Amino acid sequence: PTTGTYNTKDAGTSKTVSVSGMNITSVTSSTGKSVYGYQVASSNVSGAVGVINKATLTVAANNQSMTYGGTLPTLTETVTGYVNGETSSVIGGTPTATTSASSTTNAGTATITSSVSGLTATNYNFVTGSNAILTINKANLTVTGTSSPSKTYDGTDAASIRGGTLVGIQNGDSITLTQGGTYSSVNAGNNISITMTDSISGSKATNYNIVQPTVTGTIN
Repeated sequence: PTTGTYNTKDAGTSKTVSVSGMNITSVTSSTGKSVYGYQVASSNVSGAVGVINKATLTVAANNQSMTYGGTLPTLTETVTGYVNGETSSVIGGTPTATTSASSTTNAGTATITSSVSGLTATNYNFVTGSNAILTINKANLTVTGTSSPSKTYDGTDAASIRGGTLVGIQNGDSITLTQGGTYSSVNAGNNISITMTDSISGSKATNYNIVQPTVTGTIN
């Protein structure tokens, strides 16, 4: 079969198609007999009869992560399906996903929704791919100002703890600190390490990790 060429590579209708080298190799009548004497008026023809359909690009959101109370990350998307070695330079707009999550969303996961809003291209249509996951990590709370007053040897590892203040609370959350600790040794001595067992409570406490302070004490 004879092949032709389009006048441009871009998608569209009524595109000019040019064919060259056309000729008649044989003609057969309705009764099956060969007929001679036919020839094409021109071996080169063209006409606005071509259609090039747009290719399809898939736009899918990328997984992201953030910390509770922090700033939302930039929600990016990946575009796939380019042809002929083309890249993102052939599309207009910036692929940007969306999410309903914010700095006040509880730790856990939220959905990042793929979007093709604002994207344009001469030779491509856009479809949304799979959604992605936003992982919201717990925020860390540190405890400052903790101390342990000395005690007189009593044969136990019980330690008295006081003075701790939480640092790192987000969004004005109401978080209560409960402090506790035990000596690593029951014997008398100075600068004995204390194993801290601080805990937190409150309706938003599950959005935090508590970082135990380093505390030492004295048993006289």
